[in-house]
Amino acid sequence: MVHPVSGKRLEWSWGVDFYHACEYVTKLACALFGSGEEASAWAAKQRRVLREKLGGVTRVIQSAAQQKRRRGLTGTKKDYDSAIGYLKNYREHMDFATCRRAGEPIGSGITEAGCKVIFNQRMKQSGMRWNRSTGQHIVDLRTALRGGLWSSIWDRQFRASDDHGPITQRLTDQHRKNNRETLLLG
Repeated sequence: MVHPVSGKRLEWSWGVDFYHACEYVTKLACALFGSGEEASAWAAKQRRVLREKLGGVTRVIQSAAQQKRRRGLTGTKKDYDSAIGYLKNYREHMDFATCRRAGEPIGSGITEAGCKVIFNQRMKQSGMRWNRSTGQHIVDLRTALRGGLWSSIWDRQFRASDDHGPITQRLTDQHRKNNRETLLLG
């Protein structure tokens, strides 16, 4: 994908939502300690490690394995295996400390808020019905407007080329009559 103004190729990165990863840390704590203060304290410490330390997810996995060796499991093996498996499978996408240092978001809140502003406020108003193709046009226009790209897109599409006819057209007498009838009958 290219930037709509500069035309340069955009770089993308993929990451796990920090708060989603924290759910697995909590699940891990419950498997190790059961419910209670000890589980809460361990989970809180591991969430800080996950967020702030380089290689945080590896440290959390190592701490959990060490706790399991020392004390066994209070919760279920299924929960422990599920949580450890998730953290191991997505480890390369959980470099939260590096993301924070680079000023990148570690949660999906920004994306969710953007969806709410761009899509929901416009697309879910009372009485509105959309299909995929017509709705996509509205989404494209709102994204351009909210992203500050409207002027450059407008310039490129309509002012840069003389091939476009006028955007408005003169109403004929028949159009005027039909419009009056619609107003009277509608």
